[in-house]
Amino acid sequence: CRPHKIVMVASDSDDCSASTADNNQLLVDDIDDEFFLLMHLCSAQRYNFRRQLHLTARRRRDRRIPRIALQDPHSSAWVRLFTSNSDQALITFVGLDYRCFNYLNTKFKPLYDRYSPYSSTGRIRLRRVVNGVPVLRRPLSMDSRGCLGLVCSFTRTRGSL
Repeated sequence: CRPHKIVMVASDSDDCSASTADNNQLLVDDIDDEFFLLMHLCSAQRYNFRRQLHLTARRRRDRRIPRIALQDPHSSAWVRLFTSNSDQALITFVGLDYRCFNYLNTKFKPLYDRYSPYSSTGRIRLRRVVNGVPVLRRPLSMDSRGCLGLVCSFTRTRGSL
């Protein structure tokens, strides 16, 4: 589909210019219709192309990072730093010494245990509690210390949330 050429004709007579303007408007409308049809076909082809791929090809083109490529939070640099018991390292990384960090963690841990980031909508939600114990449908990959350390280090290096 090639777009039509728009030809502007200059004329001195009034009756001829009116018909030329109408013809030019029709050509512009045809171009708009063809453009939107072409865009629709391109988007439909992209959708059909993805559906025609085999499962392995779809996985290669997926834009998420697979879990196997991520580092285990229990062997992360944060755990190494925290278990080193070096106040200097902790102050440099999160801006707090061990006493202050552990105090904040005692206040933060009940909130961390009460809410879950896993939901069908992607929103943080309350966990279901049975007999005073939160029910974990999915195991947590990080404890409250790791989450608090992540937030404190982010606000220390990037500014406030």
